Amino acid sequence: MQEEEGGAKPRWPAWYAPVAWVCALVLAILATLLLVLGLSAAGVDRDYPGLQVAQAVVQNAAFVGTGLFFASRRGPLRAADFGLRTAPLRTLLIWGGLALVGLLALDIVYDMLVPSADQSVAKPFKGEGAGVLLLAGLTIVAVVPFVEEFFFRGFLYRALRTRLGVTAAALIDGVLFFGLAHLAGSNLEALPPIAVGGVGLCLVYERTGSLYAAIGVHAGINAVGFAGEVGGGAWIVSLATGLAMIVGSFLLARRPSPRGAPAAG
Repeated sequence: MQEEEGGAKPRWPAWYAPVAWVCALVLAILATLLLVLGLSAAGVDRDYPGLQVAQAVVQNAAFVGTGLFFASRRGPLRAADFGLRTAPLRTLLIWGGLALVGLLALDIVYDMLVPSADQSVAKPFKGEGAGVLLLAGLTIVAVVPFVEEFFFRGFLYRALRTRLGVTAAALIDGVLFFGLAHLAGSNLEALPPIAVGGVGLCLVYERTGSLYAAIGVHAGINAVGFAGEVGGGAWIVSLATGLAMIVGSFLLARRPSPRGAPAAG
């Protein structure tokens, strides 16, 4: 991984990763169940697309909350500990660009070869109005990439890396933690591209040293998936949100050149 910025590495033991993963899943399931029961009691139809957005929000809150709780047990929370740090622009563009193009190509080819694979959570929003599409798009393209990268790469992967090498940590995080966590909304045939994507995002993080790069790549993939599955007005939401996330992530990640030196990249 690129040189650490802002001090020493976080003091998170490797066992935090599996324990926090289980805790986050249990908390997400319980929070979702309480949400569905509460809204059902209030007369909200369980098939209402807005409920899907609310479920995604509470589930993501469970992931973030779990990561922050475990991390705080070992000292003050620092953004840099989760990978929210800068990196050279050239490094960001090379590895981020390769990952985005490669993973999108993988998804397209895999969908052609295995049409039965269902890895999209966007289908319930097909044909919905502009308001629902906007909320769904912002959630899937902006909120989910940030939260999942924060938890799976920024916390779980970094905890694993305190004891394991890059290959082992990336496989465990990408295939086991990231892949299996997505099976609830997918079928088994969808696991390979999800797992490969998880491993690939670990490598983006490893090569750049910045979680922002992984967030941008993840947002780009979700934007294309959301637009392709939903169609119609979803393209506008996906294009605007996806570009904003990609550009914003790379701007936040770009390391300023020393005063008086030419800009990197």
